[in-house]
Amino acid sequence: MHGCFWHMHSCPLFKVPQTRAEWWMDKFTKNKERDDAVKQELEQLGWRVLTVWECTMKGKGKADPEKLLNNVSTWLTHSARSEELSS
Repeated sequence: MHGCFWHMHSCPLFKVPQTRAEWWMDKFTKNKERDDAVKQELEQLGWRVLTVWECTMKGKGKADPEKLLNNVSTWLTHSARSEELSS
């Protein structure tokens, strides 16, 4: 589960704070770089990676819980190495 704010997701839940914007952008960029490195490492170890974004669980665009469960179930039964679920 990735928080949209902390991981700079392109959805309405992410907005760069107006104060210290440069510091925040540096922080967000490092978070994304770490996310990519961890995902790559997990995949090299043979793991499959499903990223569920916060916006699927809250906000105006949140997914219907049954649909979200169905999407996760579908991913689990297929062979895709990685997937992202977002609103």
